[in-house]
Amino acid sequence: MTNYIVIKKDGTEEEFNLDKILDVIKAAGASEIAAEIVVNKIIERLFKVRSSKIRRLVYKFLKKINKKAANNYRKHYIEDPY
Repeated sequence: MTNYIVIKKDGTEEEFNLDKILDVIKAAGASEIAAEIVVNKIIERLFKVRSSKIRRLVYKFLKKINKKAANNYRKHYIEDPY
């Protein structure tokens, strides 16, 4: 896989971590297969992207597969609690 760069909220850059994305999707309640499908869809669209864009893509694809997991994901990773 090509090394993708993620631009964090604070402007710092880090290498895309596939395992990190898979872990948070599964932690939201999605199955391993659903998490892999979502990640594969994201990988298809990546080059250099902001972390907020990844979160929106995760939510978009996860919602089509598992609405409950998508809502959990949105509450914890997209919505600002403040």
